[in-house]
Amino acid sequence: MQATWYCDRCGRPYKWKQTLQAHRRLCGARSFACDECTERFDTKPQLDIHKRTAHEKRATRFYCWCGLSYENKSNLRRHERETHENHAPAVCEQCGKSYPRKTSLHRHIMEKHKGEKRKEDRSKSDKDKGKNDKHEEKDGKS
Repeated sequence: MQATWYCDRCGRPYKWKQTLQAHRRLCGARSFACDECTERFDTKPQLDIHKRTAHEKRATRFYCWCGLSYENKSNLRRHERETHENHAPAVCEQCGKSYPRKTSLHRHIMEKHKGEKRKEDRSKSDKDKGKNDKHEEKDGKS
């Protein structure tokens, strides 16, 4: 996004002036107050998330047989799949490090190997160099 408008209160970028104006009506106003503590928020969704995470006592927990528990079933299922089931981990082709999820592997590659050629790309280029050398020998250029 090419931002041309910036909020002078929080620095958030906006592409359109009208969107910035709508944002400014709420930015810094903190007009949504929590009725259970002293926290205040710029938007109703922020307040709702706060109430859910800070004040709701979740009676329902999802327990794994290994003793770990999760707030929702999907996180428990992911834990079971990645920890207790036989599955192929995502393995880095450059260094051999393995990760339980492809997203973790992708993050690793972007952080540790960005700009590096993959092993197979390097081996292809090495093979190509060899082919060129042989080709030059045949032509008598070597």
